[in-house]
Amino acid sequence: MAYLKTQDKAIEELADLIERERCCLLCFEADPNFCHRSYVAQSVATQIGVSLLIAHLKVPTLARVASR
Repeated sequence: MAYLKTQDKAIEELADLIERERCCLLCFEADPNFCHRSYVAQSVATQIGVSLLIAHLKVPTLARVASR
């Protein structure tokens, strides 16, 4: 959160982009509970004065199988 507060210009640029186009924020965090995108989205929503929908996309769990 402290670092995000230093990123006013980046948040402003992202807010401008979101107002013009559909956008997707990507992250490598496997667990959405530890993802920073929610904080970025909240900052952008505050900047442009709207609510944003956050949808966390998950990859199905993979299972290892033995080869014959």
